[in-house]
Amino acid sequence: MKKDKDTIRLYKRIIIVSLVFLTLGIFSNYMLFWEYRKNNDLIVANILNEVSSKYPDISESDLITIINSTNYSKDNLSRYGIYLSKMPIASINNNINKILIITNLSLIVIYILMIFWYLKIYKKREEEKIRLITNYLKEINNHNYNLDINNYYEDEFSYLKDEIYKTAISLNEQTINLENDKNNLKKSLEDISHQLKTPLTSITLMTDKILSGNMDKKETQELLTNIHRKVVNTNFLVYSLLKLSLLDTNTIEFKKEKINLRKMLDGIKDNLGVIGDLKNVGLDIVCDSTISIMGDEAWESEALTNIIKNGIEYSKENSKVSIIVQDNELFTKIMVKDYGLGMSDMDMKNVFKRFYKGSNSSSNSFGIGLSLAKQIIEKDNGNVSVTSTLGVGTTFTIRYMKK
Repeated sequence: MKKDKDTIRLYKRIIIVSLVFLTLGIFSNYMLFWEYRKNNDLIVANILNEVSSKYPDISESDLITIINSTNYSKDNLSRYGIYLSKMPIASINNNINKILIITNLSLIVIYILMIFWYLKIYKKREEEKIRLITNYLKEINNHNYNLDINNYYEDEFSYLKDEIYKTAISLNEQTINLENDKNNLKKSLEDISHQLKTPLTSITLMTDKILSGNMDKKETQELLTNIHRKVVNTNFLVYSLLKLSLLDTNTIEFKKEKINLRKMLDGIKDNLGVIGDLKNVGLDIVCDSTISIMGDEAWESEALTNIIKNGIEYSKENSKVSIIVQDNELFTKIMVKDYGLGMSDMDMKNVFKRFYKGSNSSSNSFGIGLSLAKQIIEKDNGNVSVTSTLGVGTTFTIRYMKK
C-alpha cells in the first residue's frame, strides 16, 4: 500500500526544517568561530608585543611557552605582568563563547518546538480522519447509505473510506432490491388472489348445483366436465403465477449451460404436437444442429414453449408456425412466425403486459404466458420483440447476445 501522503509531507517538512537549522547552526558557528579565531590572533599578537617590550631579552622558548599556554593561563601570563582581563579583545572572545552557546541552544530549542508543532498538526489531522470514518460507520448503522465521501489525497484512510463507500453503495442497492422484492411479492400475491377468485367462485357454484340434487345425469356430466376444465386451467394459472412470483423476487438463480437449440426445439415440438394436431398446424423448424446458446435450458424451454404455443393458438387452421434460427458473431436470433390473425397496434404495445388479453384472445386465456416468457428471456440475458400485421400473421423475435 502506498505511504500516507500526509506522512510523506511531514517527513519532507521535518527534513527541510532540519536542513535549515543545520545550515543556520553551521553558518553561525563558522562565523563566530572565525571571529573568535581572528580575535585570538590579536590577543596573541598583543601578548607578544607586551612581553617583547617589557622583556627584550626573553628567550624564544619562553615566548613559545606563553603562546602554547592553555587558555593563556593566568599563572603563566601574570609572571610577565600580563593580565587578559585588562585586554578588551579578550572580553570580546568571552562574549563570543557565550553567544555561541546561547545560539546553539536556541536553535536546538526552536528546532524541537517546530518538530513538536508539526507532529501535533499531523496528529490532529489523523484524529480528524478517524472521526470522519467513525461518522461514516455511524451513518451506515443508521441505514443512511447516501454518504458524501470526498478524497482529496490518497492514503490508508482514503482507501478505507473508498471501501466504506463501496459497502454503503452495496448495502443501499440491497436495501432497494429488498424493498422492490417486497413490493413485487405483495403485487404477486394480490394478482394470485384476484386471478383465482373468479375460477374458484365458478367451481364452487357448479359444485353447489351438483350437490343440490336437482339435475339429471346429462347436466351433471356437463358440469363435471366444466369443473375439470376449470381445475386444469386454474392449476396452470397457479403454476404460472408462482413462476412469475419467483422471477419477481429474484429467488431463482439461472444456470449457465450450453444449450443445443435444435435439440431443445425438437423437444418443444414433440410436447406441443397434440395442440398443433387439433388445428392441423404444423411446426417447421429451420435450425442448424450446431447452433447453441448459454443459458438455463429448463427456463428457456418454458419461455419458447409459451411463445410457440401462442403462435399455434392464433394460427389459422391447416397452416404452420415457422421457427427460424440464425447465428452470427454478435447474437443468436430465433424467429417464431405464425400465419394467423395478426395483432392491432394496441395489442402489440401491450402483448407482454401481465394479464393483458388481446382482442382475439380466447375465453380460456389468462394473458400470462407471454409475460412469463419475456421475463424469463430478459433474466437470462436475452430480449424479445414482436411485429405483426392484421390478417397476415405475427413474428416474435428473440435475441441472445454473445459475450
